[in-house]
Amino acid sequence: MQRRLHELELQKAQLGLQAPPQISTEIQDIRAQLGPAAPATFAESHMVLYDQVVALRDDVRRLYWLMPICMLLFCGLLILLVKL
Repeated sequence: MQRRLHELELQKAQLGLQAPPQISTEIQDIRAQLGPAAPATFAESHMVLYDQVVALRDDVRRLYWLMPICMLLFCGLLILLVKL
């Protein structure tokens, strides 16, 4: 699949604007089948992981704010139910 993609890209580069639309369509189809490209370098993979860790840390910080609020609401509701 990779070799076919390489050959199609080479054809498209050689033909330039004269390349038939079938080549572009097949290139897009093969890229969709292959999925997203893996990071090319260690630094890129490190940055991908770092971004995921930062996003996870932000989610946890939101939970730290949300949990006390939920607990207060739950306790307030429980107190109201007990008084009834």
